[in-house]
Amino acid sequence: MGLHNRKSLEPFIRDEVDYYEHQTEGVRFLWNMQSFLLADDMGLGKSLTSLTVFGVHCKKIMDKHNKHSSMLVVCPVSLKGNWADEIEKFTRMECVVLDGTPAVRKKQIEDFAEIQGSKILVINYEQVKPHLAQLNKLSFDVVTADEAHYLKNHKSQRTKAFQSLRVPRNFMLTGTPLLNNVNELWVLLDRIQPGQWGTYWGFT
Repeated sequence: MGLHNRKSLEPFIRDEVDYYEHQTEGVRFLWNMQSFLLADDMGLGKSLTSLTVFGVHCKKIMDKHNKHSSMLVVCPVSLKGNWADEIEKFTRMECVVLDGTPAVRKKQIEDFAEIQGSKILVINYEQVKPHLAQLNKLSFDVVTADEAHYLKNHKSQRTKAFQSLRVPRNFMLTGTPLLNNVNELWVLLDRIQPGQWGTYWGFT
């Protein structure tokens, strides 16, 4: 276990973080990809892998342009606390978890915008649509969709709202990218490689 001879990603990823070999290989393979679908089985640490790829992104942007970066994590409501715990455990970046009434959430997003340094906002899928315009104004560098199979129905309001997020890098995480039918892959593939898979009906 471990990532030997790795360069420090401080202050973004903690130096003391230890990796399994498959995570090491994953980070090395994914860090220079614009977007990706990571479909490791449940329990193999997809969140740490994606956080580390984001950490590499942050370090590159800081070293090259002296700019901070931001990531939006969209996940099921039951996983928001888990993401907050992992961000605190593995990174030194500021994290805000969106919660409360619509007015409270609006203020949380406004406060998040004022945070200096690289940062992460964690929301659940149902919060994307009511805050879409506000989220797009923040110009996130990366969006991570956890349990991305939640987006399998291309007609659902949840999927349409997510597809309206304007973010250049997309990290799609799911241990079950294909639950029943091959058409469930279209949204995930179209998100990471827009237009390369044709229309939904053509793909199906």
